[in-house]
Amino acid sequence: MIQANCPNCGDSVPFKSEFSTHAVCASCDSLIVRQGASVENLGKVAEIQQDGSPLQLGTTGHYIGKTFQIIGRIQLRYGDGFWNEWYLLYSSGETGWLGEAMGEYFLSFQADAGAALPRQHQLGLGDKIGLGNESFVVTGVTENQLAAYEGEIPFLVDSEQTFKTFDLRSVSGKAATIDFSDDPPSLFIGEYKRFEEIKFSGLRQEGQPPEPGSGIRVPAATAGLEKFNCPTCGAPHSVQGGVRSKVLVCQYCDSAVDISNSSLNVIWREQKMRQKLQQGTDIPLGSVANFGGDEYKAIGYVKKSVTYEGINYPWVEYLLYNRTNGYRWLVESDGHYTLMETLPKVPSYHGAGPVGKPNPVAVEYEGQSFRHFQTSTAVVEAVAGEFYWRVKVGEAAINYDFVAPPKMLSMEASQTSYVWAAGLYLEPQEVRNLFGLERPLKPPVGVAPAQPNPYQDSMKSMWRVFSMSCVAALVLLFTGLISGPNAKVFDTGGQSFETFRANPPKTSEKFELKGHGNVAFEFQGRPSQRWLFLEAELVNQESKKAYKAGATLERFHGKGDWSKTVRISGVPAGSYVLRWSGKSGTTSTVADTVDAKKQPEKVSYSIKVYRGVRVWGWFLLLVIALLPLPLWVTAKRAGFETRRWYNSDYG
Repeated sequence: MIQANCPNCGDSVPFKSEFSTHAVCASCDSLIVRQGASVENLGKVAEIQQDGSPLQLGTTGHYIGKTFQIIGRIQLRYGDGFWNEWYLLYSSGETGWLGEAMGEYFLSFQADAGAALPRQHQLGLGDKIGLGNESFVVTGVTENQLAAYEGEIPFLVDSEQTFKTFDLRSVSGKAATIDFSDDPPSLFIGEYKRFEEIKFSGLRQEGQPPEPGSGIRVPAATAGLEKFNCPTCGAPHSVQGGVRSKVLVCQYCDSAVDISNSSLNVIWREQKMRQKLQQGTDIPLGSVANFGGDEYKAIGYVKKSVTYEGINYPWVEYLLYNRTNGYRWLVESDGHYTLMETLPKVPSYHGAGPVGKPNPVAVEYEGQSFRHFQTSTAVVEAVAGEFYWRVKVGEAAINYDFVAPPKMLSMEASQTSYVWAAGLYLEPQEVRNLFGLERPLKPPVGVAPAQPNPYQDSMKSMWRVFSMSCVAALVLLFTGLISGPNAKVFDTGGQSFETFRANPPKTSEKFELKGHGNVAFEFQGRPSQRWLFLEAELVNQESKKAYKAGATLERFHGKGDWSKTVRISGVPAGSYVLRWSGKSGTTSTVADTVDAKKQPEKVSYSIKVYRGVRVWGWFLLLVIALLPLPLWVTAKRAGFETRRWYNSDYG
């Protein structure tokens, strides 16, 4: 640490980093520059503005396995608010930056751009840029102006000029900023982290001034207000979102009041706006919900709509605020709720890098595919409560929505940013429990884009049970546990007889029929231009009960059967003999009675006996019995999906 004395007031001004060239004296607000062992007073700096940040000089945190301490700040003004670039000194001695705005935290290090960076006019929203081995896309363009300094810093920013910064994000979570405050521009590469991931300590306590001697400058008087009366109707209001809130729309008289200062100017007023919001605002302003241990307060709501073919489709978006994590949106449409949160990275096209300017195709995020649902232009119809930008009725933005129920991705495109957000569908009862509401919320109507299909899981379960049942039946069938061993127990071998001769029946030797199952007789023969009738009976040697079967084989002019199988059920195990006989003839009576007797023909045949032959009929009956239920659930699921996509761009 280098210790210097302020040339103006003589108080100690520490330089904790050797890379710091400038510092602000916390006692007299003088900006001093260090030149070797001497310091020079560059004059007074502007007051630090209240911006609602929970961070301050001395706050510590953790990133990439190292501890850092905040030693300085460059406060910048943009649009309707402020954002901070906190200067960090790591335990390793290196320095870095922490960009903070609206509850987003971007940890980065200045990087060597390698090749020359594009010029400002060469960059636009949605453009892709390769930096090293990473592909980035431009998601934001901000016009900035210096507001104030605090602590020690490595360089100065021209306080008289505005400059642009381009925010870039990637699929992996890496992010970058191209800063055009100087020429050539500077490149900072890092990543966004959630507040709890950085493990901060030594945070600023809300509403509490810094301790004397801490080196922290006392911010300017609070720009915002805690309580006030509407200048139009006199209704009392409490500011829920702190100094980050810039405008509050009175829900009693529809006046939009500028609450960024004590003048309470009415920016605009809409007539009959309250009536427009009467339907669909079931969550009172000031209600608190807990998401993952973080409390979010409902501070405002916006009614938006899109118009398709002359039909207006409205919905309501509740703005939820948390001091450390910023903002979320709870979107309600026809009783359906979706909780939206800004993404730290961008989706990708399948294998084609990050999404720049969206097209109506599927995108992928964290390994999950999201199908394009609709592209629409949303228009603000009515507002109430407080907001971090100067909201105005009639504002319009293009939305690109992609769904993978119960999740969805949405990109809002404006002239200065492409903001990606991830949504999760919530049931009305879940929302009621989160906010502790006493009254039930209105029941949902229709099907929401991200609403889970209630038949999806049951359809999968039904088809799983059906498939498992079929597999089990096949296993039982092929292992013989149901049908038997499918074993050959007797074979007559090659037999023959001469036509129109005495052919007495034949009897086999005794054989054993074991196990269970049916008995199949396989009759085979090769008659040519004649028929062959074979008859067999299986005789139980204990009970003398006979089980008969027969089959006719014929072959005329190349058509007919040379083999037939006949099955008999209910044949018990035991000792058996087989008796069989055969007959044959032609279709000509004359030939049978005259010619054939003069020239007898020899007919060959065989009979085989099997125990437990597989029967596919009962398997088909099982399939027919079980199939209707999964088909019915599949049809119900398809009907639900049809209703979902009816209101999409593909309906």
